[in-house]
Amino acid sequence: PRGSNRGGNRGATSTANRGLGDADGWLQLSPEEEREVVYRRAWLCFLWLRARAAGLEPGLADARCERWLPRALAGPGRKFDGAREALEVEAGLAELRELGVESALWEKSRVEARPAAIEEVEDAAAA
Repeated sequence: PRGSNRGGNRGATSTANRGLGDADGWLQLSPEEEREVVYRRAWLCFLWLRARAAGLEPGLADARCERWLPRALAGPGRKFDGAREALEVEAGLAELRELGVESALWEKSRVEARPAAIEEVEDAAAA
């Protein structure tokens, strides 16, 4: 019947060539998109490991390291479940931003690096 397209515009031409019909109806990622997800997953893991080492978000950082480290170590050969992996990684990155973890890590490294840089400049000026 007319108007019963419950799936919306699922057959759009922009996604038609990307395998819209996997088992759960999720999009399949292109090889380039898979590489991007692998990179972002590794970055997410790296930031949580740094946060844990820096003592930021103590309980949460441990839990997130347990969640993301095995996935990051799986590397590019890990089987992707459609676009779900990309969505989970994006949600993880959004969580880091909302908590201010990345900003706090950058600020902490900037403060720690500043005294060393000042000493180097002072030593060079004294020489």
